Amino acid sequence: EKAAQQLASGAGLGIPQVALPPANHDIYGGLDPTQNFRTKAKLVIDTMTAGWLIGKGGRTIREMQENSGAFLHILREEEAALVLPRPGDRLLEVCGRYERKLEGLQVVMRTADSMPNGQAPKETIMLLPSLLAEPQALQEVGDACSCVVEAGARTGAEESMITIAGTITNRIQAAQAFLTRLDRAHMDGTVVALSVEGEYV
Repeated sequence: EKAAQQLASGAGLGIPQVALPPANHDIYGGLDPTQNFRTKAKLVIDTMTAGWLIGKGGRTIREMQENSGAFLHILREEEAALVLPRPGDRLLEVCGRYERKLEGLQVVMRTADSMPNGQAPKETIMLLPSLLAEPQALQEVGDACSCVVEAGARTGAEESMITIAGTITNRIQAAQAFLTRLDRAHMDGTVVALSVEGEYV
């Protein structure tokens, strides 16, 4: 109860969430760990970044899954085209239990940031339920994580793209903050998880 109240008041958003908390800490941040596996953190990436994250023979994505415990899925270009407005963009989904998704986001974003020759993404694009992409929410997370969060194109009735600009550490913190809000909204029944086809899951 106390942890839930602290989370609701925005506790934790101002401190680095890049490393997982110690084992004796409530790693679920007041969230029920049994239901939130249905939600996914969704990152929009270009084809070059997708290739880097997959790696030769799928080696990199396998290692990221092993290191984080999250399940990582990159939609094929034709699948991504159904939900993303820009041709050639890919959608990377981070799936699993809440704390695994937090770790998965960090591993994926750090790996993308290690692309050579200045090719690393300078900003992070997420796909969020439109209810969570309201200007006030974007401002709150941006202020708490010392980065700039801007609304992008809506990809349909339910979801919107947001762009996070800042240092890689601050972008990771912001992405994790949005994931926390997503899972909390799913627990509250505010947001219902949808499959790629738009079906309730």
